Amino acid sequence: MLPSDGLTHPRAVLIAWSSLLLLCAVAVVACNDDIPDWSADPATVETARLQPETYVPLAGAQSPLQGPLHYSSWLGQDNHVYSGVSYLIAEPDASYGVLEFAVACTQGRVEFHMFGAKETAADSFAVEVRIDSGSAVQQRWQGVGARGLELIGEDARSFYAELRFAKHLSITVPELRIGPADVPVSRLFNTPLQDNLDYCGDYHPTERRVAEPTRVPLTGVSGALSPYLTYEAAESAFGSRIILTSSVRVAPLQADESVTDLRFVLLCSGAGQFRVRLEGLNLEYVSNGLSEFIVTMDDSIATNSKWWVSSNGEEVVADVGESGLFAGILLADSMTLQIPDLEIEPVVFDLTGLLETPIQANLDHCGSYAEGESTS
Repeated sequence: MLPSDGLTHPRAVLIAWSSLLLLCAVAVVACNDDIPDWSADPATVETARLQPETYVPLAGAQSPLQGPLHYSSWLGQDNHVYSGVSYLIAEPDASYGVLEFAVACTQGRVEFHMFGAKETAADSFAVEVRIDSGSAVQQRWQGVGARGLELIGEDARSFYAELRFAKHLSITVPELRIGPADVPVSRLFNTPLQDNLDYCGDYHPTERRVAEPTRVPLTGVSGALSPYLTYEAAESAFGSRIILTSSVRVAPLQADESVTDLRFVLLCSGAGQFRVRLEGLNLEYVSNGLSEFIVTMDDSIATNSKWWVSSNGEEVVADVGESGLFAGILLADSMTLQIPDLEIEPVVFDLTGLLETPIQANLDHCGSYAEGESTS
């Protein structure tokens, strides 16, 4: 799952937050010896299932940022392990051109989400689902505003049981002009977090496992993949501490004099927080507050949103907390940006190579580096 608020929307990223450790998959296998391998045969699964309330859930597992499949789990302050697995689907009518289909375990409850669907203020929506070669079936999903659509309660439990051993899912939301969107559920249910989902609501009451970080970050490197894309991983002093900041910056392909310093930035801050930022906005037009941004990913429908813009008197940045934007840049090859409030006409960013720099692993593991000396 992508970066999120840390409770209701499991973090690519995916995001959210963030978005995501490949090497944790190795750590999961290493500490998973007490859990039976799940089979595609439901009878085998039922026979191999552990005794009630004996499964110890895994926290701290995350997928890398690249690709459409994302997963993450974390331990909340309430000692609950939150788990989510999602699949990103290019969908022109969705926000930022991406529909995110997700299954999650939240406080012992299985839930399904569709993030990215626009205009979801209605109470409920008809959703047509087709599993493998079966007949189309209609469900009612709840509209939850900016959070898209959700299916919860017994309906979610039943849907999970139907999907658990399926291979493909086709999903359509006619009222929102979504679909048919295809989800490879055989991949969705084949991540290191599968046991967390299968045992959702049946965890050990107190014991928890946390995957140990395995990645030592790369430091002291910088470079360029193109005239428009640069990267840097640099350490700096913060009081008595040394902190690492990793960033990838993209300049617009074409820009007039008012936006020559404009940069779209992926950033892992020294505090271990993953951010999407827009730097180099013109001081002349900026005051602290929300501004309207119009974003088009590839050839999708434009998305209008409000981003927080702030200035320290020397530079102006817009910090973007929307997981939808983050999901969009993971699939898109280009992004067109317009900022009417700041009199910025459409500018185009080439996103090719955005997640392919030498410091990509620093971003994948942002906030969860292994102890030890950094490498350069």
